[in-house]
Amino acid sequence: MKLLIGSSFVGLLLIGLTAIFWTQEASTKAIVEGWKQGDASVIAAYFGNEVELRLPQVDDSYDKIAAKTKLEAFFVAYPTVAFNVLHEGESPTKEGKYIIGLLETKMANFRIYLFLKNEKIIQIEARPEEKEL
Repeated sequence: MKLLIGSSFVGLLLIGLTAIFWTQEASTKAIVEGWKQGDASVIAAYFGNEVELRLPQVDDSYDKIAAKTKLEAFFVAYPTVAFNVLHEGESPTKEGKYIIGLLETKMANFRIYLFLKNEKIIQIEARPEEKEL
């Protein structure tokens, strides 16, 4: 009986961990796809209640709706050509996850820094980079 209960617990634990890992992977993939497409709606689906934005002419914290509007304006001003993930992982404090990528646009290139907590984006920074010719 104890063996059956122990096996059931281990099985449920593995299923639960697999579901959590799959959900995290799915959200990361969707966020990356949103950047590749320049689609603020896809990205905004993963916003926390408040998002700190550092974009050209934008440097403040916004609620989800305002942050989405600011990100839409960014993509209008800088249409996406490509987005490539350079690094991703868990923060050193284990409080969240980060994604760092290079966004190529028609006007400029940006190094994108995303910080997620509980699978929700709470910080986005776009630092201009030299555009390679």
